[in-house]
Amino acid sequence: MPLHYQLEEADGMLLLKVRGEWDVDAMRGVIDAIAVECDQRHCHRVLADGLDMEIAGKVLEYERFLVGQHIAAVLRHVRFAALFPAEQINKFGESIAVKAGAEFFVTSDRDEALRWLAQGPPDATRAGSAR
Repeated sequence: MPLHYQLEEADGMLLLKVRGEWDVDAMRGVIDAIAVECDQRHCHRVLADGLDMEIAGKVLEYERFLVGQHIAAVLRHVRFAALFPAEQINKFGESIAVKAGAEFFVTSDRDEALRWLAQGPPDATRAGSAR
């Protein structure tokens, strides 16, 4: 099943539910769509829920690198948290994005993500030091 998402706005943030099969190019397309929606809605906080994505095996490090770099390139003005299955999280993509200037946090815990998103105004703290 191709990657797709549903989008809604609630509590001053964008909420995305991402479903389908993991694909690095499709994920970069979702990130581009998030950037457009944030610009149009003047929204600076995003929670993307990828807990139900179909991931065959492990996400490759190179894919994590590409996605992290893309997040930093197009979502610099957004505080962005992503939910992924715990067994898929190694913080590499997050580290790449944060080092490149993004406010990005990956977790499998929705409450933890919401707490992180609620911390201060966007750009008040960097993702790497906000934990």
